[in-house]
Amino acid sequence: LDYYLSTSPWSKLVLLLSITSLLIIFGGVLLNAVSEAGDDLDDMQTSSWLRTACEWQWTAWTYVADPGTHASAEGPLVRLGSFMIT
Repeated sequence: LDYYLSTSPWSKLVLLLSITSLLIIFGGVLLNAVSEAGDDLDDMQTSSWLRTACEWQWTAWTYVADPGTHASAEGPLVRLGSFMIT
């Protein structure tokens, strides 16, 4: 792995994009789990659940891209989740 990272010109970019993508995916799942909307998944339809999941992925992306956006997070668990993503 060390040899590949030091010799391949694209390895650093691929590694950075992979880690960022994983952070956004798992961050969105984490935010969905600690939010109040995550508790209502039994009552939601599939399209509504997918929309909610996409919204949390977008929220996770904004926390990664601009850490100041999590200042409006409400609730201690959501704030902890947003802090962990940032």
